Amino acid sequence: MELAKAKDIAVGVITCAQGASIIESWVPAGTFEKSGIEIPFQQAHPEEDLSSLFKWNIAGLLYEQAFLQVVPFSVSAVVWYQGESDTYLQEAKVYKQELAVLIDTWRTDLDNRNLPFIIIQLADYQSTLNSEGWKLVQQAQLDIQQERDNVMSVVCADVCETDNIHPPTKDKLSKRVAAAIESFVLNN
Repeated sequence: MELAKAKDIAVGVITCAQGASIIESWVPAGTFEKSGIEIPFQQAHPEEDLSSLFKWNIAGLLYEQAFLQVVPFSVSAVVWYQGESDTYLQEAKVYKQELAVLIDTWRTDLDNRNLPFIIIQLADYQSTLNSEGWKLVQQAQLDIQQERDNVMSVVCADVCETDNIHPPTKDKLSKRVAAAIESFVLNN
């Protein structure tokens, strides 16, 4: 809202989200394997085996049922805030590769090879402070901006609480995201 007022423009948001989702669910089934990214099932995050609780964590499911509903529309940018379900060590080691493939896939599907992506880094979370997988995903979320054009990472560790996996106070983070959209998308 602040961005719309400051720039005197209409700002629309299309929400395409699912909590506790794995990145593999957001690309067509088989995409990562075709890209040479494979994680044996026994090394994947345990949540992927809880289909009754996380039935959306099937390769390609959210891509088909959520993302493809957005594809007919033109979008100015993507804000990606995901990763906690990919912090199991073997998955975290390839998260940056998976993120690159997701960006390329969505840009192709949305017919915009330069579509800006704003990646929100996972917040620090008390029980994960010593988690190698969590730190690898956070690092991947920062490093991807060096590997793909028109990608900007937004750090939130210093503005979010560490006692909740979903920090409730997001006003400072939302201002950072708005500033990233303004400088990265609207001024280019």
